[in-house]
Amino acid sequence: MIFISFIIPHYNLPAPLVERCIRSIIGQKMTVESYEIIVVDDGSQQPPLWIEEKFPELSTPDSPTRRVGG
Repeated sequence: MIFISFIIPHYNLPAPLVERCIRSIIGQKMTVESYEIIVVDDGSQQPPLWIEEKFPELSTPDSPTRRVGG
């Protein structure tokens, strides 16, 4: 059961900053089942597709919603 949702707005942010944020969340003393991490991207020049490769332990939606100006 998810108790906490972490929402990370990503719009042209440097990858190291987003990675640091995700690692900080993962490093908390919580079970993976008790939280979710949502990375919101609204048309960045460099979409955060690297997250799936960098953090394979995190599940990602089968079909993420991608649209500009949402």
